[in-house]
Amino acid sequence: MRTGKIALALSACLIVLPSIAASAERDSTELDGAELNTSALQSQYGDNLAQTVQAEEIAIQLAKQEMPAFSKIMWWRVKRMCNKGIRNDRKLVQRSNLQPKPVLFPPLQPKQAQLTWLGHSSTLLRLGEVTILTDPLLDDSAAPVSWAGPERVVAAPLRASQLPFIDYVVISHNHYDHLDLETIKTIAAQPRADGQQTLFLVPRGVQAWFEKHGITNSVELSWWQTHSISNGLQFTAVPVQHHSGRGMLDHNKSLWSGWVIQKDSFSFFFAGDTGYDPGFAEIGKRFGPFTLAAIPIGGYAPRHLMKYAHINPEEAVAVHKDIGSKKTLAIHWGTFLDLTDEPFFEPAARLSTAVNKAGLAPNEFNAVDVGESIMATW
Repeated sequence: MRTGKIALALSACLIVLPSIAASAERDSTELDGAELNTSALQSQYGDNLAQTVQAEEIAIQLAKQEMPAFSKIMWWRVKRMCNKGIRNDRKLVQRSNLQPKPVLFPPLQPKQAQLTWLGHSSTLLRLGEVTILTDPLLDDSAAPVSWAGPERVVAAPLRASQLPFIDYVVISHNHYDHLDLETIKTIAAQPRADGQQTLFLVPRGVQAWFEKHGITNSVELSWWQTHSISNGLQFTAVPVQHHSGRGMLDHNKSLWSGWVIQKDSFSFFFAGDTGYDPGFAEIGKRFGPFTLAAIPIGGYAPRHLMKYAHINPEEAVAVHKDIGSKKTLAIHWGTFLDLTDEPFFEPAARLSTAVNKAGLAPNEFNAVDVGESIMATW
């Protein structure tokens, strides 16, 4: 039992704040701007290329500076084992026997979109005949090894093999709870009569991971770079405040991003993982107001460790307002145990209070059950 708890603590560190090592080790593994494919980016940015890359490098340096020491993270995880409140919350959640709601796919009317929460940061966006998936994690574990991962207490409403054909997948970053190998492999292998393949859109530096696993149909973008599809869809990677890494040696060797998805007068913002940053107002200025958004509300405690990388419900409402979202789905909560310290049901309760305090309209910012959807028209 003790060995299992230690393994769980180590695994959780890889998920919540992976790759946190000594300062000197971090310095040796940063994303090297010299490795950029500058010719590919030059056509997109022109004279603004140097400024864009510099902004990304500054963000990477800031993420490194703000990251708590590995010793602090490990001490936090050890203390959790003795925290009676956390143990009681775990028992409450397990007694609740939470189950996902069945996913419904009603026919869509013209200028109507459906956004379904599949748990954590996985959402399924239906837009006409197009389906788009965000940060797919539909397995039971969010860890390098399944036996040591945080416990998924609400099953995925659909397994990867049960999904409709996914046209596009956007990845916010490469942490294990946002980029799951088995889910990705299943999606990439989906059969389709016309031979079309799922296209994966990823932040700079993540494409190599896909290629390593034999997935070549991917597009890698830097912040503010846009990839346009012949059907009118546009995908833009936008800055958010987070970090990246899947092990002890690749901290911040790839970028992270939010995503803006547009078609005609429809627009969707996916925040991925993020701390609060005034830059959301710039996203709203460039692309807003948004028809739909998916914004995280969980993963915020203990605050002194999580503040830089994860927003709380009150900050989530601020992001909603900054970007000018007309309707928002709450994500990154209510799926896994043992990721962070806030009580399992607290994010939704705090969101409700924050929404009322901000004077938002009913159902403007929604915390739904896993498997449920919100609809939007424009």
